[in-house]
Amino acid sequence: MITVCKKSQNILNQIKTIQNEVTAMEVLYNCLFVGIGGAIGSVTRYLTGLIPIKSQNSFPLTTLIINVLGAFCIGIIVAIAGRAKGFDPKLLLLLKVGFCGGFTT
Repeated sequence: MITVCKKSQNILNQIKTIQNEVTAMEVLYNCLFVGIGGAIGSVTRYLTGLIPIKSQNSFPLTTLIINVLGAFCIGIIVAIAGRAKGFDPKLLLLLKVGFCGGFTT
């Protein structure tokens, strides 16, 4: 009886180890998707900032436009993801957290 319990415990420990490795890989992939989206969003912000928009005073109009546009994009992405069944969570991370985060920061 004790041998069976020890074997069961060993099997459970192996399963927990495998689950931790899968979770770590998922986090690594999620970070990769956020990083790719963030890089694209940051470059897009830089290029958008090069558009010559002049305001009458020293108000940062370009920054306001970029942030409003980014917030609008996040709203569209969330709305589409909410309606679409089977929307890939990694794509959502790439677009919402990565791209829009990099674009608006």
